[in-house]
Amino acid sequence: MKIKRRVSTDASSLNGVIGDPILRQLLANRGVLSAQDLDNSLKGLLLPTLKDIDQAANIISDAVIYKRKILIAGDYDVDGMTGTALGVRCLQAFGVASDYISYYVPSRYGHGYGLNPEIVQRAYKEDVNLIITVDNGIAAFAAVEEARKLGIPVVITDHHEVQDNKIPEADAVVDPKRADDTFASKNLCGVAVLFYVLCATRAQLVSKGYYSDRNQAPNMSQFLDLVCIGTIGDVMTLDSNNRRLVKGGLQKIRSGCASMGVAALLQYLKIDHTKINTRNIAFDICPRFNAATRIKIDFNPAIALLLCTDFAIALQLAQQLDLCNRRRMDHEKVMTSRAHELYDRLKLSAALVAALPESPETSDAAALPAPEVVTPTDQAIAGDPALPALPATTEPQAKKKKAAKTPAGYEHGVVLFDPCFMSGLVGLVANRMKESLQRPCMIFGADVGVGRNGGVQVMLGIKNAAELDAMLHSPKFDELEMAQNQTTFPEALQDYVNKTDPLTPITGSARSVEGIDLMEVFAYIRSQEPEIFIAGGGHSAAAGASIYLKDLERFRELFNEGGRRCYTQESDSDAYLSDGELPDSHLCLAFARDLESFGPWGKNYEEPIFDGVFHVVSLSILANRHLKLRLRTANNLTLDAIKFRASLREKSLVKDINVQVLYKLNVDRYFSNERLQLMIEAIEPV
Repeated sequence: MKIKRRVSTDASSLNGVIGDPILRQLLANRGVLSAQDLDNSLKGLLLPTLKDIDQAANIISDAVIYKRKILIAGDYDVDGMTGTALGVRCLQAFGVASDYISYYVPSRYGHGYGLNPEIVQRAYKEDVNLIITVDNGIAAFAAVEEARKLGIPVVITDHHEVQDNKIPEADAVVDPKRADDTFASKNLCGVAVLFYVLCATRAQLVSKGYYSDRNQAPNMSQFLDLVCIGTIGDVMTLDSNNRRLVKGGLQKIRSGCASMGVAALLQYLKIDHTKINTRNIAFDICPRFNAATRIKIDFNPAIALLLCTDFAIALQLAQQLDLCNRRRMDHEKVMTSRAHELYDRLKLSAALVAALPESPETSDAAALPAPEVVTPTDQAIAGDPALPALPATTEPQAKKKKAAKTPAGYEHGVVLFDPCFMSGLVGLVANRMKESLQRPCMIFGADVGVGRNGGVQVMLGIKNAAELDAMLHSPKFDELEMAQNQTTFPEALQDYVNKTDPLTPITGSARSVEGIDLMEVFAYIRSQEPEIFIAGGGHSAAAGASIYLKDLERFRELFNEGGRRCYTQESDSDAYLSDGELPDSHLCLAFARDLESFGPWGKNYEEPIFDGVFHVVSLSILANRHLKLRLRTANNLTLDAIKFRASLREKSLVKDINVQVLYKLNVDRYFSNERLQLMIEAIEPV
C-alpha cells in the first residue's frame, strides 16, 4: 500500500485555542487557523449578495402577493429534488395555495436533464405565470426562449458552470458561477442557491407589507435539513459557508425538526436522528433519494416523500425508496462487472496492436504472432465498437505495419460503452471504475432492453393524502418487487451498431481523479471537434454528455488525449493520503468524539484519515460483502474495525497476520450505546 502523508501547516496560531497538539495540527492542515474559523454557527452565514438575487426575489414576491401560479422546475438528483421540495414547501409557508404551486422533476429516461421547451409549453397550457428553476437552467437557452415567446417569466437558480460566459435571457439568473458574480463562495449547491433566493424573497415580502406582523413570516431555518442533504449529496466543497449550512441542517434533524419525509426515512432505516452525522446522510440517505430516478419506474417516491405531510404514508414511501435502492444496487453490480470485462478487452486489444512490427524490416521476434485460428473472443473484440480494431488477417507470422499511433482509450482516460447500460447508473459505474483504475473514466449507455420506459410525475397532481395512498397501492408498484434485471450483455456489439442508426444518441457520465479537470477535458474535446457534443457539462470531478454513436471512437481518442494534456499535478494518483499514525492514547472514544465535534467533514475539508500497522486477532465476513475485524496494536490495545464492500483480496485475509491499515475513527452508535470503531479505507498484509 502506497501512503502519502499530508503536508503539515503551521498550527501555532491555534495555540491556546485547541489544547490537543494532534487535533490542532489536523485542523490547521484543513485551513482552520483561528477561533473564527472554528465558528460554524449560522450567524456567520454569508449575506445574500448573489448577482440578480434582488431581481429574482422581487419577481417571486410579486407572484406570491398577486396570487400567480408558480412552477418549480427541478432536477432528478438529490440536489435537484431537495431544491424542488424546498421551493414547494417554502411557497406554501409564504401562504401560496397548493393549487397555485406545481413542480417538475424530470425522468432520466423520459425527459432528460433540466428545463426544456416541452415543459414550458405544458406550463403555458396550465396557466403557469412564473417558472423558477433549481439546480438547472443555466444552459436552458431554448426553454427560456420558448417561455419568452409565451410570455412566462423565468427565474433561474443554478450552480453549474456557465459555458462560454453565455447565460439565457431569463428575467433573473442567480448562479454563483457567473463571471460577474462577486459572492464570496462559489461552492453553493442548487438547493442552497434557491435557499438564498427565498431568504431574499422573504425579506422583500416583509418590506412590501405582505405580513401584518413580521413575526408571521416563516423562519427559514426550518428548511435547512433539505439544504444540508442537497449539499452533501452533491459532494460540494465544504468551505466555511457550506459548513454552516450543513451544521445548521444537522442541528435541525437532531432536534427533531426535520421535514416529515426525512424523519420517516430515518425511522425506517433505524437511524437515531439525535445522533445523525454527515456519514449517515452521504451513505444512507442520499443514495436512496438518488436511486428512485436511476431505475425505471413511473412514480418518484423520493420527491413524494420530501413533500409528504402524513407520517404513515411517509413510512410507506420510505419503504418504496429503500426498495428502489436495492434494485439499483443489483443493476450497478452487474454493470460494473461488465465494465471491467470491457476494460480488460480494451487492454488486450491495445496490447496486440502495439506489439505489431513497424515495418517489414522489423524483427519477427518483436511481434506477437497472429493467431492461426480466429476464436469467438477474437471476433468479439474485433467487432466491438467500444474497442480499437484488431488486424483482420489471420495468417501466421504475417508482416504488418504498426498502427499510426498507440490505440487510445485507457492510458489517461477510459471510455467504455454498452448499449444495455442504464443511463441512470453510468455515473455510479464510472465512479467505481475510476476508483479501481485511478484515472478518469466515462461510461456510455443506450438503455437498450433494460427495464421499461416511464416518466416521473410532471406537475403536482397529487393533492391529498388519500390520493397519494391510492397511488402507492396501485399495481405499478408491484414492479418494484421484481428480481434483478436479467438482460444479458452481448459478446460483441457489432450487431447493435449494424442495426442502429449511427446518429443514435448515447448518454455517458464521467468521473475524474485529482489533477484532471473534466471541464478542461471537455473544452479540449470541443476545441478539436466543435460539433461532437449533443450536450455536455458538469463539474471538474463529475460530468455528463451525450454524443452520437458514430462519434464514439473519436470521442475516446480525444478524452484520452484531453486527460493527458490537462493533467496539472505531479502526484502519486495511486497513493493514499494520510494524516499519519495515531498513538494508542488517541485510539479512543473521546478523541473520536472530538473529531466529530469539529465537523461536518466533507469535500476539501476531509475527515481525518490515519494509517498504521496492526495484528489481526480475528475476522469475519458479513453479508458476503463486508469485512469485520478485531485488530491489536503493538502495545496490545485491541480495537474493532470494519471494511465495507471488501474486495476479494481483502476478504481473503486471515487472522494472526500483520496488516497495514488506512482508517478513520468512527463513533459507532446503537441506541444509547457508543463504541469506537475503525472505518477501514484500505487494508493489506505486511
